[in-house]
Amino acid sequence: MRGHLLRSAAAVAFLVAAGIVLVAWLRPVAARESFTELYLDDHVRLMEQVAQGAPLSFSFTIRNLEGATTSYRYRVFVESRMGVRQSIAEDLVTLADGESATIPQMYRIPRSFRDGELIIELPERMQWLHVSLAPPDR
Repeated sequence: MRGHLLRSAAAVAFLVAAGIVLVAWLRPVAARESFTELYLDDHVRLMEQVAQGAPLSFSFTIRNLEGATTSYRYRVFVESRMGVRQSIAEDLVTLADGESATIPQMYRIPRSFRDGELIIELPERMQWLHVSLAPPDR
């Protein structure tokens, strides 16, 4: 009788363990959120350069968190208040998932753009950064 109870308890324990494994295996895995980060690396220094009317020396970073290798086309340009654009840089960078690229830029702002904006964009991702080039006292 005692042997029969032990076999029954072992069978129940086995079925419970198998059930736990089956539930864990069948449970849907939560999908990881995918996105891209685009940011200025030293926005304080950039704003100081803008305030002083100095040539711009800055960098921005693109970080791939899309879950797969992704190619990013980026454009950097200035735009006047009248909508006139002047290109600074345009290129393509390919990043593995989790990888980032820091892209340095140097640019002397023409007078006609000093009240405009510096724009960095990832057009296919519909992401952009806008930095006012107008001195802060205006």
